Amino acid sequence: MEKTWTLIKRLVKEEEGLEMVEYAVAAGLLTVAVIAVWALLGEAISVRLNALLTAIS
Repeated sequence: MEKTWTLIKRLVKEEEGLEMVEYAVAAGLLTVAVIAVWALLGEAISVRLNALLTAIS
């Protein structure tokens, strides 16, 4: 666990590491946003996709 904290501290101090942390945070936020949208609209999206697939068949 201490190695992990040491790595995180080093990454935050270094500019490249800071960029990696920013990308990781952005990816995390994007993931949360996608999950939230899917939770809110998932059923409606599923119904539309099923209707589309039925129409194609």
